[in-house]
Amino acid sequence: METQTGANCTMPAAIAGDRVRGERIIACADAAWHCQQLEEPCILENPKDPTRLVMFYSGVPSANTRACCIGKAWALKSYPFTWHQDPGNPVFSQAASGWDSASIRLDCVLYVQEEDAYYIYYSGTDVADAQNRIGLAICPAGKDGYSGISAATIRRHGSAPVLAPEPAEPFAETMASQAAVWRERTAAGLWRWYLYYSYRGRNGVLPGIRLATSTDGKTWQRRYNADDPRDMGHLFVSTPDAYYEWHQVFKVADTYVLSMEVGPNRGERWRPVLAVSRHPDRGWEQLDVDTVLQTRWPGIYSDDTMFHVATPAFYRLGDRWYLYAQACPLPTNRNYIDGRWDLWAFACDRRIPSRPGLADLFIPGAARTQTAGGVTVPAAIAGDPLLAEAYRAAAEQNVLRALNPKVFFGYFSVCADGKGHGTTRPTRGWTGDSRPRRCCGWVAGRRCSPVGNTSRASSGMTDWCRSRSCRTALAQPPWSTASTRWSWTRAVRSSSTGCPAIHSARSPTSPSCCWPTQSGRRPAIGPGCRLRRPACARPPSGC
Repeated sequence: METQTGANCTMPAAIAGDRVRGERIIACADAAWHCQQLEEPCILENPKDPTRLVMFYSGVPSANTRACCIGKAWALKSYPFTWHQDPGNPVFSQAASGWDSASIRLDCVLYVQEEDAYYIYYSGTDVADAQNRIGLAICPAGKDGYSGISAATIRRHGSAPVLAPEPAEPFAETMASQAAVWRERTAAGLWRWYLYYSYRGRNGVLPGIRLATSTDGKTWQRRYNADDPRDMGHLFVSTPDAYYEWHQVFKVADTYVLSMEVGPNRGERWRPVLAVSRHPDRGWEQLDVDTVLQTRWPGIYSDDTMFHVATPAFYRLGDRWYLYAQACPLPTNRNYIDGRWDLWAFACDRRIPSRPGLADLFIPGAARTQTAGGVTVPAAIAGDPLLAEAYRAAAEQNVLRALNPKVFFGYFSVCADGKGHGTTRPTRGWTGDSRPRRCCGWVAGRRCSPVGNTSRASSGMTDWCRSRSCRTALAQPPWSTASTRWSWTRAVRSSSTGCPAIHSARSPTSPSCCWPTQSGRRPAIGPGCRLRRPACARPPSGC
């Protein structure tokens, strides 16, 4: 279990606060071939081993910042912050001659099952300038999905790019780069491919995202969006004076999502920006450019580590979302090109709405609650089984039981509102002895006696047990004996607050009952009984 210091004490990191979990997964200083910059984390589930992940990524050396190569790494899906770089890196570089002989950078990677191969899309150039065309290389997945990925097995598809800039109107492009590729089957069962790309041209430098389509992922046809109100052919209305470069496409339920690196004010501060649509080729809308801004990530953001965040890619691994991206401090000359960029991973536990009728998204940040093992717990600890179980035990029984169930078997508390957990605690019973007792709360404004033995039952408990809804369940109450101590509890929904009636200023509506349970056993829950949330967890003063 990881720990962190907070409020002058050491505690599990997951509950230290609203802190975003983020870790540097590969540092640019780890190897000479990427000692200036790491970028473009393209992650896939290993097609031959679903417990493992495969990552393709790019690196730039400080000796020649125009050069760029592609490497690989792997991780266990259960440990998405721990990556193992391959000693044989890099596995793909610029060509000896041709259109991609000066520089390349990674765009995206797809596993094509029918060919058992990885399709590696990349941008390249043959001049000392930014990458200006998009190419495709294909690599067999091999027997284990990883070890066969090498310089010897990755082969370029043809000698020409699959998408070059289109100078003719209405496109008027001088460069085309940074492809994000999505494919899905049509109603007729045929594959339809979509390529989202950045460009330079008549409209400026990286002014927005455009679309091309294909039936095989190799031959592409541009689609000019005539509905763009600015007549730029963009997929959606982009932010003026902002750079749109590397991006990723994925799908959440019925919602298509573009995750893009965007630099407002001509690259003043790069950050992740999202766009969503119900259709892959139309109806796209960008979310606010500050929605995923890194300065809003509490506990992790710093100018000294991630002033700029770029090449953002979101992945759902198991039941949680993660953001992988490159990040760098603010360079002394304030030029992001000269930054030292590392690869980072961030837990995405904050759920946000996207657009009406479209799916919610998860971004870096802390969620409030999450279900773990059938119990609602703080989402930050839901992924840690030890913490989740401790929370469950504390909520359902007693804090002491959460610490050591073998020493203290605990007590159980329920209520009818079904919105969370409650608390009960051992106390000296009204019998005057020191044995642990329980306050059973209030019934119609009167306090019931804690359960002791038959001779100690008060009129309050008797009245309650005579109520219609409890009559069947409690026809023969098993009052405690010397050998067996039984606990009782009850809960009533408040018509005004939804909290148990003991915390309501109004009279309760109908009582709801719970079956008695022998100490140390999980109870069978009767009609209407639920767990109480912390907001309703204050016991009456007599308890």
